[in-house]
Amino acid sequence: MTPPDRFAPHPPNPRAAAAPRLPGARSATESAVPPTTAQALSVRLFMAGLGAAELMTAYLGLRLGLYDALAEGGPATAPQLAERAGIAPRYAREWLEQQAAAGILTTAPGDIDPDRRVFVLPPGHAEALTDPDSLFSIAPLVLLPIGGMASVLPQLIEAFRTGEGIAYERFGPELRGGAAC
Repeated sequence: MTPPDRFAPHPPNPRAAAAPRLPGARSATESAVPPTTAQALSVRLFMAGLGAAELMTAYLGLRLGLYDALAEGGPATAPQLAERAGIAPRYAREWLEQQAAAGILTTAPGDIDPDRRVFVLPPGHAEALTDPDSLFSIAPLVLLPIGGMASVLPQLIEAFRTGEGIAYERFGPELRGGAAC
């Protein structure tokens, strides 16, 4: 006797409750738009969301001096970076791990113990993130959307509703610094 194929499609269970749906929502099979169009936009915005998260963590690295601490002090463990930059070790580790996962930092071969793992800011990345005179300096454009725009989003929503404007000064120096690039 052959075992059943675990991955073969199963008939629907008539006793299973239907998944809740929002009023007016359609399933993928009921969509009036070709799935590839909806999927392409969904993937595009998902990737933009990941990019926004990377900008937020890069913003933290710039504002807290974490990139500078790695560029000037060399590779570091989370406790070493925390000491250099004056931040909590737990947050240093989380930031370093995220930066490595994003490909901004690398890890030196060796110990996998999180407190002994050594993180490296590659020279090219250091130039782009810490050298304001480099042709590849990206720091102002990292700071612009997070520091310059995020703080005024509630006011921007209100401006769309009322038609009123937002004074340029409300956007802060990071918007002006980024716009000057």
